[in-house]
Amino acid sequence: AERAAAERAAAERAAAERAAAAERAAAERAATEEGAPSAPLIDAIEAAASVSGWLPVSQPFTAGLSLAPSVHLGRLQLGLELGSALSASSSVTLAGEVRGTLNTRPLLISGAGGACFGDRLRFCAAALAGARLSVGWTEGDRLYSKTTAVLARPALGGRAELRFRLAGPLGLRAFVLASAPLGGATFALEGIDATQASLAPVDLIAGLGLSFRFDLGR
Repeated sequence: AERAAAERAAAERAAAERAAAAERAAAERAATEEGAPSAPLIDAIEAAASVSGWLPVSQPFTAGLSLAPSVHLGRLQLGLELGSALSASSSVTLAGEVRGTLNTRPLLISGAGGACFGDRLRFCAAALAGARLSVGWTEGDRLYSKTTAVLARPALGGRAELRFRLAGPLGLRAFVLASAPLGGATFALEGIDATQASLAPVDLIAGLGLSFRFDLGR
């Protein structure tokens, strides 16, 4: 009987020690998990600058610049597409006589949302939504008055791009996009009946440039 009581006491002590060890291990795991850094919500920040070519439908080709800052959350890409081109000029005539010029410069300001696939070589596709603007101004010594005006319309479109990582944060970016303003708009000069300049119904833009990507999760 004494041996049985001693064995039971030893078994109870062993069970108590195992329970205490399990509690200590659980506490250590909890402390480790609390001290571990959490994964960042944003995986990477990227910015790209490109030389671009603008081909507005029914209007002349012109060169421009594009900027595309973005953030990456897994495959999801959210950012902006900002573009501008060199100004185009048209003659202002009155009674068959040239009085000056009307200059217009296109601007595109769009939000972009889409997805990217790949690692070092990535293909990205995004929808665009924003505004298509055109800044117009007149020049010429034979104009009675000179003025500046801005046309603006909401615009929708799409973009496809390839990005190739060269070394470190540096990479190459090639893209094409199409954007269409929702509704037309025209610059009109007082005393001149003929249409001088209008927003293009569709803008086709392609570009090539450099990108800089900074990974936050590494």
